Amino acid sequence: MDKEKAAAAFPKLFEDIREVIYQHDPSGLFAMGAPKDEHDDSIHRIISLLQHIHGPEGVQEVLEDAMRDWIADKGDNPKEVCTAMAPAVWTAWSEFRGKVG
Repeated sequence: MDKEKAAAAFPKLFEDIREVIYQHDPSGLFAMGAPKDEHDDSIHRIISLLQHIHGPEGVQEVLEDAMRDWIADKGDNPKEVCTAMAPAVWTAWSEFRGKVG
């Protein structure tokens, strides 16, 4: 991975994943007016975990690992919520990887 390319491409990856989480609102906090950066720490964790997967099937597990508690606290099924978000996160990750080598 080219570090300079990764540094340049990282903000878009981060924003793309942030947008997926915002749109799905797995914690329910955005519906209550929370700012878009509410889960930024978790996004960093998700990106770090994505580095260890080799296909789209692993994304759901990464998301569930990072967000299980807030989804469950909302009363939703973590696996279902994460499965719904996984394709968009995989697309963002794949685009990032394509840019950075």
